[in-house]
Amino acid sequence: MKQYVVMMGGVEGNPGPETLDNWFKFEKSAADGHYKLVFCPSVCSYCKTRCGDIGTAIDNNGVSRLVLGGKPLSFGF
Repeated sequence: MKQYVVMMGGVEGNPGPETLDNWFKFEKSAADGHYKLVFCPSVCSYCKTRCGDIGTAIDNNGVSRLVLGGKPLSFGF
């Protein structure tokens, strides 16, 4: 699998370059009015980040993983 995988264990708080990989957000999807999970941290104005929707992919062992890219997961509250 050559994708960025979402994992647990990030550092809470302290927004900035040291915690750049820890910041996800919910955004309202224009397509259906539901929400989607997005990785595009805005906690560091000078940091280069790879942004994208969080989707799913099956890894080499057949396990479904949350990944950066792909079709976004859509959900409602």
